[in-house]
Amino acid sequence: MPYKPMTQNPDAAVRAHRERLYSLTLASGVANIVALVMHLNGASSILLGPIFGATCGSLIVAGIKGNTDSYYNALVSVGLRWMAFSLGVLLLLLWMQAEASIIDRLIPGFEILAKDSFILALTLGLFFHGGYAFAFLFDTLRSGKD
Repeated sequence: MPYKPMTQNPDAAVRAHRERLYSLTLASGVANIVALVMHLNGASSILLGPIFGATCGSLIVAGIKGNTDSYYNALVSVGLRWMAFSLGVLLLLLWMQAEASIIDRLIPGFEILAKDSFILALTLGLFFHGGYAFAFLFDTLRSGKD
């Protein structure tokens, strides 16, 4: 095979990959909502696995510094802060439920969340994607005004 010099810019592919992460993470948030709704309705579809995998994908990428830029990392950091806050609140509510029946009167149906770790995981993922989407949309709307 004859030698062919590089005719494309390698940085363009890296930039396209980075920009694709923004929309893939937002799409993963939609998959998170669909997975949560399907699980709450008791749906056992063959699609639940790939949908849950799509939800997990953005969370795994968020934890890997890898080939991402500072803007993506800033968006991820907002999502992770939302997820950490919601985990703290959920742990506090679980502790309250274990100590007294106050939580049953304050939040009807909370025992479903307390007994199903899959719902808890999807809820935490939803908070991550919500924080990410909020930061992305807020920044998009703010930059549109400039």
